[in-house]
Amino acid sequence: MDKKNKLMRTLGGLIAAGGLMVAGVGFGYGVPAAVNGLESAQALYAAQGVNLSYNAEGELVDRGAAEGAQNIMNLLEGEWDYPVNYKNFDPEDPLVNTRDELMYQFATISYHVMHTEVAVTLAEDQLPLEYRGETYTEPGEYMIAVEKSYAQLDRTHPIESQLRAAWSPQALGLLSSLSAGHANQGGILPSLILMSKRICRASMTKHMCSPLVWTACCSRRSRNVPGKQRLQTKERIDKFYSLFDVERCPRTSFLIVPSHL
Repeated sequence: MDKKNKLMRTLGGLIAAGGLMVAGVGFGYGVPAAVNGLESAQALYAAQGVNLSYNAEGELVDRGAAEGAQNIMNLLEGEWDYPVNYKNFDPEDPLVNTRDELMYQFATISYHVMHTEVAVTLAEDQLPLEYRGETYTEPGEYMIAVEKSYAQLDRTHPIESQLRAAWSPQALGLLSSLSAGHANQGGILPSLILMSKRICRASMTKHMCSPLVWTACCSRRSRNVPGKQRLQTKERIDKFYSLFDVERCPRTSFLIVPSHL
């Protein structure tokens, strides 16, 4: 049995080394391409020259007011649940060229559009009409705030169909441009992680894989290791495997690639 274990560990080491070589080739090609893409994006942001506004105290402001910027942040962090990294907001470098600054600009446009009031005209045949807790009984023109995104407004509703006009082609175009920029900024790291996962999966068969790491708690030699240490080792190995979205046989260090891959 010891010879078999030794053979499996040797085989696992050889396959792991081969996998690392393949990974090195992949990263050697993928990383420079990703960096070039990021540099191109930075050049575009510099050419556009969109800057955030800060006051003398270094606080982010919107239309001259720090309260306005905070309202936008509340939308971004509160309603949209976006994890803002405040380190990307630098008064010394106001150029919009990071993911968080792009998302702040996205939220700024959305906030102002949703807080715009639109002149809505209601005809007699559309009344009475209840909307947002208010009942309209007289035909005429009413100023009503948008309060919703374009997709949330019902185009068949007498009021919301007119509120959609606040989302002009210019506003929607700017949001689309910012979305593309955010996707470009945020896609580099996930693409590299996905590349690593694909390389690891490529080195595994569907039903069996070599023991890339020999789990101490499953080896005959681990019988003299304290139980707590064996458990910690097992947890570390399981965490390693979870990074690559694979399963491990419960009593061995073999890996099994899920059948749906």
